[in-house]
Amino acid sequence: MNFKKQSPREIVFFILKEIFLDQHSLGQAEELFLENLSHSERSWAKAFVYGFLRIFFSLENLAKSYLTKPLKSKDQDVFLILLMGLYETRFMNTAKHAAVFETVGLLDGINKTWAKGLINACLRKDLREIPELKISYGPLWWEKNIKKYYPGNYLKILENSQKQAPIFLRINTQKIAVLDYLKLLENLNILGAQISNQYLQLNSACDIRELPGFSEGWFYVQDISLQYVPELLKLSPDLKILDACAAPGGKSLHLLETEPSLDLICLDSDSNRLERLKENFQRFNLIPKILCADGENINFEGPVFDRILLDAPCSATGVIRRHPDILLLRRESDLLELAETQLKILNNLSQYLKPNSYLLYTTCSVLNLENDDVIKKFLKQNPSWISESISLPVGQKTYLGWQILPGENPEQNGDGFYYAVLKNTLSA
Repeated sequence: MNFKKQSPREIVFFILKEIFLDQHSLGQAEELFLENLSHSERSWAKAFVYGFLRIFFSLENLAKSYLTKPLKSKDQDVFLILLMGLYETRFMNTAKHAAVFETVGLLDGINKTWAKGLINACLRKDLREIPELKISYGPLWWEKNIKKYYPGNYLKILENSQKQAPIFLRINTQKIAVLDYLKLLENLNILGAQISNQYLQLNSACDIRELPGFSEGWFYVQDISLQYVPELLKLSPDLKILDACAAPGGKSLHLLETEPSLDLICLDSDSNRLERLKENFQRFNLIPKILCADGENINFEGPVFDRILLDAPCSATGVIRRHPDILLLRRESDLLELAETQLKILNNLSQYLKPNSYLLYTTCSVLNLENDDVIKKFLKQNPSWISESISLPVGQKTYLGWQILPGENPEQNGDGFYYAVLKNTLSA
């Protein structure tokens, strides 16, 4: 590439290239490229990237209709620039002629000026004809599975997964009352509303690090669908708890806010994510007990835990609206592999739970394959275990657990999340 100056538009191209061509996650790409932009430039770039990814599959179909033949595999960066131009002229507040000019100019930076006429012609044709953008909700496997598991409301789930997710703050009520924090925000002209005992929802995006009390641990950014973790773990003082797949630490911190006397161990296999967990704990003036290991293979000396929280690695199909790159990076073949991994982790960790104690299994997936199906197999392999009934104010009961769907409750508008409470009925 030959970009001399990295404008916000060029940064958008770099981020999308990382995802679209190099198969890196949106989070990884943002860390690489957003840091050097000003606040306003960063906001513009993020709005572009997230909006683009949410309708990528619709844009892809539109772009293909303008090409007489597909571009070669080595020229998929040219195709990406065409997609960017179509998105910007249709959805961003950029003057149309300026958007076309700047989009075509991106080809200089990748030394493919031969494509300028092609991109210019396609974009100008789209501006002249403005054909209807036919909605595509994602790859075939995604739509197929949602129709399979939710035949009565699959379209609503697909639509909600394309919408922008709200920003929720879980207030650390050990340090400040929810309404007091809301007043602080209002004094700074940051509007929001209290939507549960511990949660605020902000009306618009802002720089979270600039909010009052960020460095002092007054709040944690966490989706409201996760609020039931402490309740379902049936906490009491001095319990020894394993939080498996704990990073970046939001659920661990919530447990300690609810019951400060817990003996909590945070387990995760990703050392980089554990560094983020340490940073988050530091904000709350806490020092975590950390184990960097694979939950599938880790060993403890017998049943040592009173509770285990397993937030299993999953397809993340319940949080697509927060991570719209998921549908570009995930493959249907991943689903069976993930379900096998989930069961292996569950089988391994369950042997370290004390008799008559509880394991809470969660995922941010909406696919039964990773949720009830995993629990069903686990219970069949472990006859001394049972699943306990769950009843929450949001979501729906499943055969063995509880499923919250993305945006299904307008009052809270949380992400998709699954819970199953498992009990080891062996006597001591």
